[in-house]
Amino acid sequence: MRMQAIDTATSFSASRERACIKGGSFPSVDISMAARLENVPDGLKALPQWIGWKFKEVEGRTTKAPCGLGGALINPVAPEGWVDFSAAAAAIEEAEISEEAHIDGIGFSIADSDPFTCIDIDHCLDSEGGLDGFSNEVVERFNSYTEVSPSGEGVHIWIKGNWAASPRQKFKGGELEIYSCKRYMTVTGNVYLGAPIEDRQQVLDMLLNTVSTEGAPETKPSVDNKKQPVTGAQDYRTIVLDGGPLKTPGDADLIKRIKNSKQGASFTALMEGSDARIANDKSTADQSLCNILAYWTRGDTRQMDRIWRASALGAREKWSREDYRQRTISHALVNVIKEGTDSSVAQSVIHGSVNVSSDNSFFTEKEYAWGEPLPVCLKSEAAPYPLDSLPETMRAAVKEVQVYHQMPVEMIAQSAIMAASIAAQGHINVARKESLTGPVSLSMLTVADSGERKSTCDGLFLFPIKEYQERLRIEYREEKKKQNAALGAWKSIAAGIKSTIKRKAEGNKDTRKEEERLLQHEQNKPAPAKDPIILLGDETPENLAQRLCHKWPCSAIVSSEGGVILGAHGMKQDSIMLSLALLNILWSGEGHHVGRKTTGNISIDGERLGISLMIQPKPLQMFFEKAGGLEKSSGFLARFLVCHPVSTKGTRFDKKEPESWPNLERFYRKLEAILDVPLVFTKEGKLDPVLMKLQTDAYKVWADYHDSVEKEMGPKGVYRDISETASKSAENAARLAAVFQLFEDGNPYGQKGYKEGSYGFINPENMQRGATLARWYLDEALRFFVEIERTREEEDALQLERWLIERYQQGVHRESRRVANRELFSRKLDRLEGAIYFLAERNRLRVSKEGKSILLEINPQVLSETEQN
Repeated sequence: MRMQAIDTATSFSASRERACIKGGSFPSVDISMAARLENVPDGLKALPQWIGWKFKEVEGRTTKAPCGLGGALINPVAPEGWVDFSAAAAAIEEAEISEEAHIDGIGFSIADSDPFTCIDIDHCLDSEGGLDGFSNEVVERFNSYTEVSPSGEGVHIWIKGNWAASPRQKFKGGELEIYSCKRYMTVTGNVYLGAPIEDRQQVLDMLLNTVSTEGAPETKPSVDNKKQPVTGAQDYRTIVLDGGPLKTPGDADLIKRIKNSKQGASFTALMEGSDARIANDKSTADQSLCNILAYWTRGDTRQMDRIWRASALGAREKWSREDYRQRTISHALVNVIKEGTDSSVAQSVIHGSVNVSSDNSFFTEKEYAWGEPLPVCLKSEAAPYPLDSLPETMRAAVKEVQVYHQMPVEMIAQSAIMAASIAAQGHINVARKESLTGPVSLSMLTVADSGERKSTCDGLFLFPIKEYQERLRIEYREEKKKQNAALGAWKSIAAGIKSTIKRKAEGNKDTRKEEERLLQHEQNKPAPAKDPIILLGDETPENLAQRLCHKWPCSAIVSSEGGVILGAHGMKQDSIMLSLALLNILWSGEGHHVGRKTTGNISIDGERLGISLMIQPKPLQMFFEKAGGLEKSSGFLARFLVCHPVSTKGTRFDKKEPESWPNLERFYRKLEAILDVPLVFTKEGKLDPVLMKLQTDAYKVWADYHDSVEKEMGPKGVYRDISETASKSAENAARLAAVFQLFEDGNPYGQKGYKEGSYGFINPENMQRGATLARWYLDEALRFFVEIERTREEEDALQLERWLIERYQQGVHRESRRVANRELFSRKLDRLEGAIYFLAERNRLRVSKEGKSILLEINPQVLSETEQN
């Protein structure tokens, strides 16, 4: 492998070819330092851990001294000296056009709280930009975002991972160093390997064994549990946990667990008395409820009786009859045995391991044959993505990208739709009715694990927008120079008028003429040039509002590191309500006014913001926990179009790169046709978009979709559990339709059927496309949000299972409950017990007693699956 550092004068054709293959963004002009910083990955941009640096001579050698943006030296690891990326990038831009630069570059301060580690290799690049053998091997192994250092002689490899040794670890005589915290690293954006920042913890852990090291970290000897006897264990698959018996699941916990299962709807209807069988045949309803309880209580007749009495059926006098109660419960136990759907439950009943007087119903005391283990995560399958509902040009581009890059098709479609929405949102609004108008901005959320190539996907489809942004920023820099000159002249005239007023006032002369002149002069103050930063990272609510209000009125937050955005400063406990409220206002297109002493007045009126995030399930759940329900009650989450694609990892085999990308090029031309049209502004400087109305037949399509969703939002409807999301679905359908219409038509002011400053029309075909896609996203939200509520329980179970298997593989057969609890769940006992029950219910684990200890036996089929994987 011999990669070359990117030339700063890459031709347009070459840059577009690279963008098609890797998803990068390489402008077709000489790249300034500020422009090159656009290449910095979103994950780094999103964190406010940026500082400046400047060259400084120390004892005869040149160092890169950390400093603030004003040039004052600072402690680079102290948070009070950090700024956000936008401020750091702006300082670089200012430094490039200023004769008195305060800084020579910027850097990122790596902290314990972020996921990043940097591998710094010095003196490894030759004069042609090639790596030496050792460094080439390191770059290949990590295969993550790599950039050239300021000297041009070294590289920095950025990964996600934690270096377990000292914070600063040196290899190969000091030419390779690893930093995981308490260190700032220079950042150039001069890309060497244009990959996303990947999770490379395993490679990091292996590094000590693959290169010659100095001062390798010592490891503490572990306690040897292998030789401790295991009495009562059935075989080597059993792990003994000392420290007292487990508590059985309480009634409330068990009821919650049943409601979250596949039997949840039937169980709830029987418990609440709304099942149709109750009106027709109450005895049959009794038996159905007891059958469910027999399975979930593992034959604990006392618990079955208690839960049944708490149901609507239990209010009847008939259940107080001893013969009827015993007969119904006995039939339920027999039914569990006959069905045999879960061997562990059936055998628990057969062998009497639990009986009517048992207070510890979960433990099995007699041996029985193992059955098939159920999967930990019982996930429903998503419906196929309605790819045919995309406009033809967009659909062809999505297919073309999917064939080569082999990503989930719904994730690729998200990127394509988002790009079209960003291009359209400043030009058009949409009207569902005369009284129901709003923006076409979209909020999109992709829930997937890292490594799904979302950054590549976004890079491909956002390429024209990044080019457009760079072109506007070049124009902005020239406009800013003119504006600064005009403002200087304006200030000089104002100062002269004020001086005349002061002189006349001191001489008791009439100043009215000068005051009138000053008033007129104030009205002619040059308007500030708008800074066209379209693609944003992490922003505080105030900073976001200021940027949209005073700089560029239509932008988008696009990040493949959604956990960084949702976990950022603007989403902390003291500001999360303000952040969610502002994002809701921007989505709805409503007006918003904020008065602050520090930031001045901010009026949001017509500004537009799109959001496209990819986040892993666990960080998303952490955001839910931190938000404390605000994400739902505020309606923030309801506005998102959500997809949770099935991973294609393991099937993405190498393919020959295509010589051309004709369909993606056609997609680019469609976007460019929209982007090339200047935005229209009112006299007050606000956006003045065209209003897109529904044609008569298109309105009928929209109304039918609206009513079909509304019908399913009631107490018994399909969407009753996600009614907030369902209530926004028809509006999202109209937004999608409007975006598709403009994507097909191009210029909203010049096409047939449009009137400048007036309105255009959405045809029924595009409205049907919008409705079909909105329905898919709504069903996907239902599937995902119902499942994610069980994610922590599933994660706990998976964590415990991995821990037990590791002990088995290491030959450790006895462990303290306290140690297990500390290592797995930070001493939260209820989570350990819940995970044990969860695995036992799925026949992946068998639980029995040995004095004050419990024995956990792993299903041999689970071990076999682990070895195969």
